[in-house]
This record gives sequence, structure tokens and C-alpha cells, in this order.
Amino acid sequence: MRSELWPAALIVLGISVPAHATRFVIPHGGQLRPVVVHPEREPRAFPRRWVELAAHGGGAQLARCDEPCEGVQTWGYAAGATALVRATPSFAWGFVVDYSRFRWQPEGRRARSAEAMFLGLAARPYFTDRSRFEPWLELSILVNTIGFGAGAGFDVFVLDHLKVGPRAHFNFAPQNRGSRYGAGPDPAPPPSPGVDAVAQLGVAVTLTFGPPSR
Repeated sequence: MRSELWPAALIVLGISVPAHATRFVIPHGGQLRPVVVHPEREPRAFPRRWVELAAHGGGAQLARCDEPCEGVQTWGYAAGATALVRATPSFAWGFVVDYSRFRWQPEGRRARSAEAMFLGLAARPYFTDRSRFEPWLELSILVNTIGFGAGAGFDVFVLDHLKVGPRAHFNFAPQNRGSRYGAGPDPAPPPSPGVDAVAQLGVAVTLTFGPPSR
């Protein structure tokens, strides 16, 4: 049978205690033997900071198109940026811009691109304040057209001021029209398709600046 004595009791008895040992064990009929217990390491903290600048890119799906939509491909690409002020670790606000582009081939005409530009005021709640991993949600009100945006992401800190992670976003803006023409002559170009709703899935890279948020 084994018995354990804590260092404080041994000090009272006049027995010296090594600084790195937290307890001693006396095996039955054996010799006093220290048991070294290493202190547990706390997880590394990643402070949230006042300013966040992010760039994102990935694929886009045309979720809704307003006529004329003939010849518009439903898959394209997306890119954009976000600038946020994060006064507290759990909330940030700022601006977000999303650009999406889809190939458009009207019948009997040269190829074009159907485009959408969304500029919004964004609010973003976060769900961790010191962990390496940081999930978040986002809601935006579009200012360049009537509409809204919503999204979510999961960032991972790879350095103190750098995080990377997947991002999903959806923008809805009725009557949002834009197009870009290819090279070569094309008289009387047709009306542009209405890129009303776009779903995006990609990756965001974020840099953080300034003092820690409080």
C-alpha cells in the first residue's frame, strides 16, 4: 500500500523539497521518492485587435438571374475585401465589397461577362476571444443597391497578426445589372442580365492591426 505526503507537510518535518516536485511518494517498505509533476501549459492566446483587413476569393454560383438570362453560366468566380473596426473581441463593424463575374454568351453574339458588385455596411459577431480558432457570422446592408448580404466563416490564426479560413457568403439585390463586353465589333449589344442573387464560397486572408480589443 502506498501513502502520499504533500511538500508542505514535509517542510514542517524538516525535510527539504525540490522546487520542481509537487509531492512525494513512499512505497510500502521503501525509500522516500519525489514524484515530479510538470505544470500544465495554458493554451497560447491570440489577442483580437482593433483593425482587421481581409481579402477573399473563390467560386460563385448565380442563384437568381433577371431576364435576359439566356447564355449566362451559373458558375463563375468571386473576389472582394473587408475592412473592420473591432472595438471588442466579440463584435466588429465596417465595410465589405464583393465582386462576382459569370460568362455570358448571347445567341449569335460574341461572349460577354455578366457581373455584380455588392458594397455593404457589415456587422460581424465573433464567438471566441483568445483562441486560435475563430468562427464568425456576418450581416450586411448593401449601399450601392437595394439588398442585403449574409455570411459565415471560420478563421485560424497562423501568426499573431495573420489568420486564414473558409468563408461563405450570399448577396441578394434585385435589379442589380452589369456586363462587360468581349473584344471585337458587336453592334447594338443586348440588355445586361440582372445578377440578383449570388452565393460565394472561398477563402479569406486577414491581417490584424493595432492594440488588443477590450
